[in-house]
Amino acid sequence: MKKGVAVRTKLQAEVIVALIAILVAELLTMLVMSIIPRSYSPLELASLAAFGLVTAVLFLVWFRADIERAYMYAVEHEYLKFAGQPPRIVAILDSCPRRWMVMLHIRMHPTLVGVE
Repeated sequence: MKKGVAVRTKLQAEVIVALIAILVAELLTMLVMSIIPRSYSPLELASLAAFGLVTAVLFLVWFRADIERAYMYAVEHEYLKFAGQPPRIVAILDSCPRRWMVMLHIRMHPTLVGVE
């Protein structure tokens, strides 16, 4: 494989995770803005920005942990098939719950499929 494929794959996965976290934070901030009365004072705008930032960071941490849990569940319940030495993932069963999260975890850790 070309040099740098693993780095590019990992960065793409990290960007996907970050964009999902930002999207969730934006949606929650919009929800809060629709519920509370607005005065658009600088303090209120700063507090909303802080809320969005903290929400994005907390969701990012939670989401990354959830991706890890989905992968560990797939390994423990044999939804992943391994081959070779050292073992590399060669297949993910279609019946794997949260399959997209498992695939995202694999993209975040490309050495699991042999991409160096």
